[in-house]
Amino acid sequence: MKRWLNKFKESRFVKGLVYSIVGIFSYPGINIVNKLQIKGMERLHDLPKKNVLFVSNHQTYFADVITFIHIFCAASWRKKNKLGVPYYLLWPFTRIRYVAAEETMKSNWLTKLFILAGAVTVKRTWRADGDEVRRGLDASDTRKINTALQNNWVITFPQGTTKPFAPGRKGTAFIIKQNRPIVIPVVINGFWRAFNKKGLKFKKKGTLLSVTFKEPLQINYDDSNEDILEQVMDAIEQSKKFMLKGRHHLMSKIDK
Repeated sequence: MKRWLNKFKESRFVKGLVYSIVGIFSYPGINIVNKLQIKGMERLHDLPKKNVLFVSNHQTYFADVITFIHIFCAASWRKKNKLGVPYYLLWPFTRIRYVAAEETMKSNWLTKLFILAGAVTVKRTWRADGDEVRRGLDASDTRKINTALQNNWVITFPQGTTKPFAPGRKGTAFIIKQNRPIVIPVVINGFWRAFNKKGLKFKKKGTLLSVTFKEPLQINYDDSNEDILEQVMDAIEQSKKFMLKGRHHLMSKIDK
């Protein structure tokens, strides 16, 4: 019975229904109240429907992922660099999974709803019940992500936190070495300014939200985890060399 229920929860029907509901309510905040600028969306059109890993910086718990889902669904209807009228929600692209902290996704009924949208829940490597903790890579978490990549696009945030320029986690490099996926770097901005930390309430309206999809990374899968992670962090513009270049680091501190 439990196995059947899990299959039903992960079915295209359930995910499509969740995407449509969440999409209808979130579209105005992403594309009307604020302005969404998308670059490189055409790079999504010819990607295979599995073993594609999107690595991105992270600014809110949910607004980032919701925006990705909108873009991926729009791209499946061959839209280019804009969402336009969201008729793509009538038949959304559902082969999307995203990596999220188990602690966050079990906090209330709304986050549990987002689990149905394709969350791959993992244990935080730096925090447990509000206390700072360091854990090694959890093998069960790795297996979850490996399984998700077999038939989906997977979104992951290597930093595992919304804090800008936080160090990346080696688990991301480990996943890349194991699965050898197509790795698409994504750079986002404006979400920290427009939404609260959870990404479910407005903080400042009329904000420019930008999402840039870069060329797939040319990765030597035989490189060390450290070298691969460094390549990823450079690509999402969160490495040390980017720390002092932009205003985001300074402004994010002022905003807090």
